[in-house]
Parts: sequence; structure tokens; C-alpha cells
Amino acid sequence: PVRFPSCQSKHFRMEGFARLGSNMLRLLRLMALATCASGFATVPLCDPDWYDKAHFDCQMYEQAGWCKSDGTLGEGWCKTSYYLDGLTSLETCHHIKGDTWGWYGSLDGFTTKKGGSAADACAGCGSECPPTTYKRTPNALPADCVDAIAPSGGVWRDSYGYTCASYQYGNFCVQTASGGWEQGGLWKENGYGELSDYAWHAQGYAAKIDGTVACCACGGGVY
Repeated sequence: PVRFPSCQSKHFRMEGFARLGSNMLRLLRLMALATCASGFATVPLCDPDWYDKAHFDCQMYEQAGWCKSDGTLGEGWCKTSYYLDGLTSLETCHHIKGDTWGWYGSLDGFTTKKGGSAADACAGCGSECPPTTYKRTPNALPADCVDAIAPSGGVWRDSYGYTCASYQYGNFCVQTASGGWEQGGLWKENGYGELSDYAWHAQGYAAKIDGTVACCACGGGVY
């Protein structure tokens, strides 16, 4: 059968239509609910090997704060005014592509071809699946270290919106035998290139900095 995984989630999410008029929003919601009631929907996605269309898994969504337990967007998500209204400067993800780009207005933006978003597959994102078994050991955080912050005073993000928590829980950086740091984990698996290519602005720095300078999990941070 055709799969509509959002039907089984604890909360029916329509954040992606936030910019539509209220009447259109109600119509879309009724149409979607009718589809769910028609019998085409199946059980929630509970695949321990699930990943989104960008190849990020439940561990990243849950531990890096990309989602909340009710299926809504977490603080680690790259939010912009293009998709979401009412964001403060601290909440806005300022990145290289400007405010006309971001990580969509809901978790459903990264639904896979097989069907399902993190809200349908990850227990920590609102799914009724069993608790996620984490496969990666997060990078350790040195004592008394504080991550760099964004010029706005919010959490630092690289040029594509990834926070230091993303670097930590995705193992984006790994320490070499010589003591330096290089790409690793999900970053290397996805072929993102050099960490330095994603340097971005930070408070107190004249030049853009990358994760190895900004993030305690990557040998950087402030003491």
C-alpha cells in the first residue's frame, strides 16, 4: 500500500504549510486526514537503520536537538524566516545562503523516498517506536570548555547551519594520531569535503572560523 507515515505520529504536523491561509490549511488537513482514514496508512516506521534524505539518522536528530519529543523542530534545526514566521534573531539560522534557504519548516521536509520523516521513525522525535539505540560514541567535551557563539549571541553554526552539537553527535570531526582534527563520522560518509570549507562568523573573531576552532568537541572552543 501507499505509505503516509505522518498519519500514525502522535501529532499531525502541518508546520510546512504555515504560510498558507487558514482556510487552505484546514482544507489540506482535512484532505490528509481523509487519506489516513481511507486505510492506505500503515504502521509507524521503526527501522533502526532509518536515515533521512540527507543520510542523517535518529541519533543525530535526537542528540543534536534537531527535533523535540512532540515531533516539532528543536533548537538545533536550521530555522529561517523563509519557512517560519516570528523567529527572533537568536532563533534564526544565519548561514551562507541567506534567509531564503533553510532546513524546511518541518521535519517532513527531509522525508525519505521509502517514506517517513524523523517524526515517524525516531522515538525522541514523536514516533511511537521503541527508544533509539545509538550507534556512535559522541566526541568527548573537555572540562571548562565553552563553544563559540554566533554574532547574534545564539549558538554558533557553520556556513550550512550545523551547530557544535551536530559536530559532536555526528562525529563530524575526529582527532588524528598527531593530535590535529579532520573530517570524520557522518561528515566524511556524506562527502562534505574539508571542515574549513564550512567556516562561518562567530562573536569575537574577525575572520570566519570552522568547527575545529568553534567547537569544544573538535578541539576548539573557549576556556
